[in-house]
Amino acid sequence: MKHTPEPWRARKDNSFSYSTDIRTDIGVGPKGGILKGEWIAQVGYTTTEKGKANAERIVTCVNACAGINPEAVKDLLEALKVITDVIRKRTCGIALGKNEFYMQDEVDNAFIKADEAIAKAEAKQ
Repeated sequence: MKHTPEPWRARKDNSFSYSTDIRTDIGVGPKGGILKGEWIAQVGYTTTEKGKANAERIVTCVNACAGINPEAVKDLLEALKVITDVIRKRTCGIALGKNEFYMQDEVDNAFIKADEAIAKAEAKQ
């Protein structure tokens, strides 16, 4: 089953003192207000501020990952860490006078890992 399409929005629900709704938007109303779309979830907590912050975090993550296979996020982060580590080591090696082929195997493996993570991220859900 596919999830509700982005973008999602976090909105304080005045009917409950400690909850924030997560909804889609369906447009702007005649008086300029946002019309509420599909209800997705409600986030509650012991304080209004923390509940709103939690809802906004969920919405930010969902919207940032629009179009990305969510199972690939950890792989993408790992690939980015490997690439930055290899670039950092290689840059330091070249600065120390090592030739241009220094760490070439590690560089090639980092690109392979990155390509695999990107392919997984872009896979149809």
